[in-house]
Amino acid sequence: MVDMIGQLHQAMSQGKSKDLLNPLINELANYTVSHFSAEEKYLSEKNHPDLAVQKTQHQVFLGKINEFKANVQNGQTAVAIQLLPFLNQWFLGHIMKMDMNYKL
Repeated sequence: MVDMIGQLHQAMSQGKSKDLLNPLINELANYTVSHFSAEEKYLSEKNHPDLAVQKTQHQVFLGKINEFKANVQNGQTAVAIQLLPFLNQWFLGHIMKMDMNYKL
């Protein structure tokens, strides 16, 4: 995910984010579905008390990614400006705090 955030930031800096958005969002969606599934399976096997919270947060994240994807497909041009802070916030707020409680 860090690499994807970096790619988006670089593309935005170069004025090329429009070309990157659709493949990046698709890659992000595929990656997170796979990652979230593995993470939830691990938490379930460990009977971790945060499993329900994690599932809810994952669903919210995927819903937002699908919203960004639909916006790109509808030709909206400001998606990158919204996507980058969303990913940064997710990384700092979810991954660096909640997920660090049980590194996989």
